[in-house]
Formats: sequence, C-alpha cells, structure tokens
Amino acid sequence: MSIYLTTFLVSLGISTALGVIIVIADKLLSNYGECTITINDDKQVVVEGGNSLMSSLFEKKYFIPSACGGKGTCGYCMVKLPDEDIPLLPTEEIVMAEKDVNAGWRLACQIKVKKNMSVWMPEEYFMIKEFHCRVAKTETIAADIKEIELEMIEPDSIEFKAGQYIQVMVPSVGETVYRSYSISSHPGNCKSLFLNIKLEDKGIGSTYLHKLKVGDTVNISGPYGDFLLTGSNRQAVFVAGGVGLAPINSILHQIFQDNIDRKCLVYFKVKLEEEFYYLEQLSQWKEKYANFSYKLVVSDIPETESFDSGERARITKVLEDDFQKISESEFYLCGAPKMINGIMEYFDKKGIPSDRVFYDKFE
Repeated sequence: MSIYLTTFLVSLGISTALGVIIVIADKLLSNYGECTITINDDKQVVVEGGNSLMSSLFEKKYFIPSACGGKGTCGYCMVKLPDEDIPLLPTEEIVMAEKDVNAGWRLACQIKVKKNMSVWMPEEYFMIKEFHCRVAKTETIAADIKEIELEMIEPDSIEFKAGQYIQVMVPSVGETVYRSYSISSHPGNCKSLFLNIKLEDKGIGSTYLHKLKVGDTVNISGPYGDFLLTGSNRQAVFVAGGVGLAPINSILHQIFQDNIDRKCLVYFKVKLEEEFYYLEQLSQWKEKYANFSYKLVVSDIPETESFDSGERARITKVLEDDFQKISESEFYLCGAPKMINGIMEYFDKKGIPSDRVFYDKFE
C-alpha cells in the first residue's frame, strides 16, 4: 500500500471520528430538555429546547410571518423578548432596521430556545390559522411554472387581502419545513386560492408542490403580509419579476372587480420569453379598462432570437425611459431580491420618496 493511500485513509479515519464526536457532543450539549415559552403574558406552551423560537412556536400552532424559510434573510419574523438579554446576532444586524432593534424586536428564526423564556408578538399574529386543503387544479402555465388551486377543507374558507401570502407545510426528512407563496387570486373567493409556483433547482417547496396531483391534500397557514394596495389616488406602477406577478395579479383583480378608479401600469419582467404567463388576461384587461396598461420586458433573451412584444433591456433601463410619466406614481415591486434592490437603488438616486415604494421580496 502506498504511503499516500495510507496517509489518506488515516486522515479519513480521523475526520470521520471527529465528525462523530462533534455530532455526539452537539446532541449532549444541545439537550436543553423541555422549555416553557410564555406568550404575551397570558399563554404558555412547553417545547423541546434547542430549536429556533419560530419553529417551536409553529409546532404549537402559533404562526409568525416568514418569507425565507427560517434563513434569516427576509426579516419578517419579528417578536420581542422582554425578559431576555441575548446579544444581537450578525444575521439580525444585516436585515433589521436600527429603529426595530432599538425598539426591542428580534428575529424568531434566529433565536434558539435554550431555557424558559417570554415572548411578545402583535395581536394580528393570533389571527393566522392553519388550513387543511385539497388540490383542486394543477396546470403548467409557463416554463417551469404551475398554477395550483388549493380548495379549503378545514376550515372551509379563508379570509385574506389582495397581496398577501400563505406558508405551505412541506414534509421533509424527519421534519416539516415551511415555504412562503403569494396568493394570486382575488380575495372575493374565500373557498379556494391560487398559487403560481416556479420550479427552483433543489427547491424543497417548489419540488413538493410541482409533484402534487389533483386530490392530494396540503396543510398551509396564513394569511401573512402587508404588501397591500393603499388608498392613494396616485397612479399605481407595478413591477413584477417572474412569479412576482402573483400578488400583483391578486391586487389587479381587486382593483377591477371592486371598481377602484385608479390608473395602473404593470411592468412584467422575465429573463426568457417562455417565462411569461397570464398574457391573455393582461391583454383583456388592457382592452376593457382605459386606465390599465402593461409592458413586457425580457433581460436575458439571446440576440439571435427575436422579441417584438416588448422591451429587451434591464428593468431599470425601461423605468428610466418612462421616468417622466411615472415619477409621481406609487410603486409596487415584487420578485427576486436582486431585482428589487436594483430598483430601490435606482429610485434612491432619482429621489423617489421611500413612502411611495412598497415591495415584496421573494427570498
């Protein structure tokens, strides 16, 4: 046996042994036993210590807004810990506003339950419910995008606002994980809701949902979110990146079905032309409503391919070309963080006040 192979095997054995020791040590050191969480001074739950505060509360059917699946990148799962002195974590420093930190808010997905603790959360969190649903429809509507209708079983109806989202409880190896998806349908239909799901590479939630068949059952919680239409009379400019069209579609349904008199312009941006969907609906709205218009934008289409239905450019370039006629608008942005961050930087340079910009980042 060569000395190189011997050295490799010895190193492999040491690494394996160290890995086993680390796993055992983690199990022993992380065994915090049962811990009691007191919620808003008048509710108590007993949980197994060592898990995140968010997952511990979810297990007991206390649901907290989250859009990133507990990765600490969305900053939505904020609660207060009135009796705790836990140093602010680097993950929290990145996403939390200084004013929220100073007010005592923390990210529930980043805080570990290691002992008895108290937590305070807004009253609206207690309105969030768990729903047992049946898949009533699943249809491919664009490249790697499915429209899925979930019919409410128990409870048999759901009340939500246009622009809100739900969390799907996804069975995974030895646990349940939670993934957030915006509701695409109008809230006037409380017996079911529609989702637009893009299949993501190695995406646990999207893979699970894309495999569902009519008749399968799903558990969700909701509704969540405050990406809502304001009562302003300003022109509403919507920028949808890919399946970021979902909550915007819901808001547009609200505008048209509730006869809200407001000028609307949609920029629907995708990377490739085959990712567009709901184009027939957008076209019908444009023909029917004088105050509605839309533009299609593609960013990554090869120069060798033709595209005559819209713009071939970065979304900020298209916004710049139209800036004079949209500068006094309210803006609603929904899609990938990279797109939204780029638009926000552009708006900041152009002097658009932040109180006229609303966004929903799909983490």
